[in-house]
Amino acid sequence: MQNNDNTGHNACFNPLWPCAMVGAASFLAGIKDLGVVINGSSGCYYFAELAIPDPLSSTFLVQDEIIFGTEERIKEIIDGLSGIYDKFAVINTCVPSLTGDDITGFLSDYDTLFVDLPGYCGDFDYGYKKAAEAIGITPDAGREGVNIDGICSIDPFHAGNLNECRRLLSLAEVPVEAILSSDSYDSVKNPSDFSITANPDYAVSGAGHSHSVLGIKNTIRAFEALGELIPQCRPDKVLEEAESAEENIIKACDRFLRKHDPPATAIFATEGYAGYTAEIFQNYLDANILYTGLRNNLSPEDHRPDKIPEYNKKSEDQHNRYRKDYVNDLKTITEILNHEKPDLIIGSSFESVKYPKAKFFGITFPSREKISLHNAPITGIEGELCYIENILNILSRKN
Repeated sequence: MQNNDNTGHNACFNPLWPCAMVGAASFLAGIKDLGVVINGSSGCYYFAELAIPDPLSSTFLVQDEIIFGTEERIKEIIDGLSGIYDKFAVINTCVPSLTGDDITGFLSDYDTLFVDLPGYCGDFDYGYKKAAEAIGITPDAGREGVNIDGICSIDPFHAGNLNECRRLLSLAEVPVEAILSSDSYDSVKNPSDFSITANPDYAVSGAGHSHSVLGIKNTIRAFEALGELIPQCRPDKVLEEAESAEENIIKACDRFLRKHDPPATAIFATEGYAGYTAEIFQNYLDANILYTGLRNNLSPEDHRPDKIPEYNKKSEDQHNRYRKDYVNDLKTITEILNHEKPDLIIGSSFESVKYPKAKFFGITFPSREKISLHNAPITGIEGELCYIENILNILSRKN
């Protein structure tokens, strides 16, 4: 119910980023030999199922189980899945967590990991990383290859990123070890001590030597480091390809800027992708970054989804209007877009709908503005080429 006396407060808010339960489900469902059961209502399950491409199961709780306990329903689901999986993860949602239903006792009869991460305890990123902690990931020095980290299933580019990371390691003649999170339970639990990371926001391997490959510059740094750390690594082909790709991007962007003005851009994404986008847009396109709204809150003590930052308009006489804030509210984003009036929006379908005047490219969940059948990357060498190619084509189109 709306409070009429709401001066200085939001009477209602609309979080744009999934909750901790979905984050936990995303990480755990990527483990191929682990059956993931969401202990909650159909609404919780269908929200997670909408976001996560990997298989999920649910107890589909109704009032009887809430009142009398969920034990029998969980047993029924796990017994039904026992022909497919030997190991299970049960994720508690808000209602069974609030009622204090003790299910850990009977779960000891099964090979089961219990994760109590109801949505109210935090956002997607909090749940994702807490689920990784629950696995107890411990790097194995005996594994000599390189992990691929930061493969998060709600990232629209996760499949393309995985393919690009595999390709780069193959070029460097380095074997792939664990893929986090898209691998077997044992492989995820005991990865190598060397990792390349597709999306730094979701790096969870705990590897002693971890290197981002988000973008060409990071890819060069990563493979130069791997060449020194791993005797069998041959980084020359990767480095040559990276240098050539960067030259092609510079030429294409210079041609674009001869005919067009630099784009005034608003970015709405997770921290890693947002920072990367701002950097390459400024370097290659001399873009004016009007505003960056972060989906994930990186303060460890402040992952609650009901934290609603307000948009404070900057005075028009300031020369540097660039802002970067954590934003999880559709009302706030609408205010930002209407005030900043960007030429180009990098974000999700939410921003595209709220400000259709701007040209748009989606890098953030949810991304429903176009049909995508191929697995495009955003990381690595091909990822940066693909990203800039898309942006140049979008900006060159006539309205």
